Amino acid sequence: MFPFKQLKGNLLFTLCFLSFLDFAQSKISFTNFRITDGLSQSSVTSIIEDNQHQIWFGTQEGLNRFDGANFTVYQKYQEKGIEDAYVFSACKDAKGNLWFGTKNGLLCFNANNENFHTYFPNQRRRWAFTQAQVLNARELLLLTSDQETFIFNVSTKQFSVWKQHGFVVKTITPATKGLLLLGENNQVLWLTSPSSSTEIVPASEVPVNGIFCVKGTLYVFSAQGTYSVNLKTRQKIKVFTQFKDLEKISVVGLQEINGLWLIATAQNGLFTVNNKGDIQNYTSDIFQSQSL
Repeated sequence: MFPFKQLKGNLLFTLCFLSFLDFAQSKISFTNFRITDGLSQSSVTSIIEDNQHQIWFGTQEGLNRFDGANFTVYQKYQEKGIEDAYVFSACKDAKGNLWFGTKNGLLCFNANNENFHTYFPNQRRRWAFTQAQVLNARELLLLTSDQETFIFNVSTKQFSVWKQHGFVVKTITPATKGLLLLGENNQVLWLTSPSSSTEIVPASEVPVNGIFCVKGTLYVFSAQGTYSVNLKTRQKIKVFTQFKDLEKISVVGLQEINGLWLIATAQNGLFTVNNKGDIQNYTSDIFQSQSL
């Protein structure tokens, strides 16, 4: 099964349903699911797999649970506990409960009783949580649309503000342990607890377009190329040098499966790179049912 952690967007939605992936072959075919197949809305914003191996898709108009054959849709007007059906992000805690950052509140799906409940730091305003990630077995890290950062305790259901002087969080990505935070000054911090962070990449004027952690290695996509950083040794190596224009492309997802790299982009389709360095690019084709 394709690793679903931290996949976002329409392109990565189709990635989840790779109907054929033979690493000895050079071509991949796709199965696409649309509104006509039962999806509530076509803009998929988050994807998470639950402990029953069902896939949840967050959209701008509702949650969708897919059991491999059918979609079950959850909307605000249908389900008690859902305050807003516009979903930004998703994560799963140690107990198997699902958490969704929505346009108004942090939404929880309790895996035991299959009930929804929405939590807020307070009721004085709307809280749009654009990113939600598991920090450890007890806590989530949340980022709002106003770039405020909160720690949420999944046991006590309490919010607390997280701040580090001079650091404004732009992106949160999971690491093997803890989380990696990309700041507005292009600095990358490794956060292992609310009070423990380590600088992995120093502040720089070179724009960083995105960061991803794959098998314990940080990958940084910057305006000066892409490089990997070993989280333990801090060794920095330039990678994907066969891409001449990768620094100009907005990369939104990165995965590696048995030596095959999958690089998802915002506007340039999907790239694959095998262990021989061969590159394939897959883009949308309305005349091909098995294209993106």
